[in-house]
Amino acid sequence: MIADTNYLAVYYTARKNGGSHCIGAATSATALGPFTPQGAPLICNDAGGGVIDAAGYDDGVDRWIMWKVDGNNLGGATTCQGGTPSGAYKPTPIMIQRMARDALTLLDRPSQILDNEGASNNGVVEAPSLYKIGNGNYVLFYSAHCYSSDDYDIEYAFSSTINGAYTNRGILLRSVDNKGIWGPGGLDIDPNGHSVLFHGRLNANNGNGARELYSAEITINGRSIGY
Repeated sequence: MIADTNYLAVYYTARKNGGSHCIGAATSATALGPFTPQGAPLICNDAGGGVIDAAGYDDGVDRWIMWKVDGNNLGGATTCQGGTPSGAYKPTPIMIQRMARDALTLLDRPSQILDNEGASNNGVVEAPSLYKIGNGNYVLFYSAHCYSSDDYDIEYAFSSTINGAYTNRGILLRSVDNKGIWGPGGLDIDPNGHSVLFHGRLNANNGNGARELYSAEITINGRSIGY
């Protein structure tokens, strides 16, 4: 993210002493760094299980930051954390909050724009990426299911406002699509609206295996997305 004050700002996840993951910000005059972290975390949520997967977005007027509240880190019914699942699925909401043009200062209050649907995605949504389509609506790309599972996939949802609830969910890419990519996720979209990058594994049933980086071209047609 290029801020309006002649520096680059990056967001990252790190575990704070005695707590869960927080999101921090760091700045540098050049893309090669070094990047200097700010003096305090930008976003934390110990009660919710921590926060991860920060992603910035610039709508031309305001800057925004999105993140995942890592509720599955608290256990519950999901099988994504190991151990014995118990109780209900924990919330893993995708949040968004407006920022100042410096890309470092939070404004207003955060809004929840998406959450998991329980058993249908094993209690996990994460890795948000946002794009404004030609009709003025927004599409949110995200990953669902367990990261180490072949069920991990790339999904999307739509909203008429940037911080409104995202609905009309669909699946863009999953292991069973016979593309030779297992557990695809982490999609990011270019501002051109059709070039995307994402990661995936080369082999099935290999949750700890290395992930490869892939590129693709997609087509957004109203509320339908294909590749």
